[in-house]
Amino acid sequence: MKIERICILGGSGFVGTHLVSQLAARGLAVRVLSRRREMAKELILLPTVEVVEADVHDQQELIRHFRGMDAVINLVGILHESKVGRVDLPSARRGDSICRARAAATSSRSTSSCRARSSTPVASRVCAACCT
Repeated sequence: MKIERICILGGSGFVGTHLVSQLAARGLAVRVLSRRREMAKELILLPTVEVVEADVHDQQELIRHFRGMDAVINLVGILHESKVGRVDLPSARRGDSICRARAAATSSRSTSSCRARSSTPVASRVCAACCT
């Protein structure tokens, strides 16, 4: 499968900005989901990039944004911890809802629908539950 359309969650952060720029330079279509669209001003200017304000905790919204995508990359992280070691909504970082939304968006329950399956032990367990 040739990957031409990529959706990136947390793409307006430090790592995401560099990744999106590299993908756009290769001519790939990139959809960036961000909490605040205005935080991704430099990405909005790239010709093959679409920046969308989205709630990564809303399963239906994720499904809508994942439709038509060849790959999904999760770069969501914790910002501005109120206390050290806080695990604020860890499911977003683990990818629980992201894997389920990706499977629903492709109308497939096969393991091939989830790119995160083998990336980490946690992602593998999550995807085993939602994509098989």
